[in-house]
Amino acid sequence: MRSLEEFVKTSINVEITECTELHSGLSNATYAVNGEYAVRLKKPSDTKFYSAKTEQIILHEASSNGIAPEVLAFDKEGNCITKWIKNSRAYVEPAMTNEDLISTVETIKIVHNLPRILRNFSAIRRYKHYKKLSKITCVDKHEDKIVSLANEFFSRDKKVLSHNDIVFGNLIKDTKENRIYLIDYEFSAMNHPFFDLASLISENLLESKEQFELILQTYLGRAATTEERIKLLVIIAFENYLWYYWAVSRFIATGNEEFNTIARIKKDEVIKTSSYMWKKGII
Repeated sequence: MRSLEEFVKTSINVEITECTELHSGLSNATYAVNGEYAVRLKKPSDTKFYSAKTEQIILHEASSNGIAPEVLAFDKEGNCITKWIKNSRAYVEPAMTNEDLISTVETIKIVHNLPRILRNFSAIRRYKHYKKLSKITCVDKHEDKIVSLANEFFSRDKKVLSHNDIVFGNLIKDTKENRIYLIDYEFSAMNHPFFDLASLISENLLESKEQFELILQTYLGRAATTEERIKLLVIIAFENYLWYYWAVSRFIATGNEEFNTIARIKKDEVIKTSSYMWKKGII
């Protein structure tokens, strides 16, 4: 990982006089510098599916469309410097109001309307890759059916440019302007439009029926059909399997206990979601 001081100095010719670590995630460390800049330094992570060049292109598009901070520097490893968003706070806790949820979905819709790129998220390929690395045969008896249904949707439905990692830590709210920004476009690629909605719900444990319906209705601009509700439920369940195997494989590779914690949470969510779908006759 690059030195913070060296990266800032060589990239934007600024000396650091004030620095606060905002977030040290599993793949990045992020800092507030001099009250004017946000600096992200990449950590060694799962590089098979990451492209710094692709992220840079998408981040510039998102910034131009007002849903990401202005980019000041971005290097070939994925380290970047953006302007600090004044009056901002990150959702490091799941404490979103319905108004915030609506704003978040509207931001997601802007992402989905950005120019298409050649890079695909390849959800099923990732699932198979992480599952192989995890050395686990299956999580529960419903897995094959859910993955098969998800694959049908991924193969049949149109793809849009997607963020693919809508965790609260990647959402920044400008409290003065009351708008939501999305940061960290590392996983961004072409994907099913419901993948981001499922990510918002499953990654942040938004489990109420009211939130589920609000997210769908805001995205679609109308009440969802039964088929659309089922489709979103299937993709939520699929994402739980995907990120469970990802977390297990990363724990095996790194020994980082945080990955093991994520795996346990995801396994609980897998069982809860698949059991609900079975009881409702969806699978």
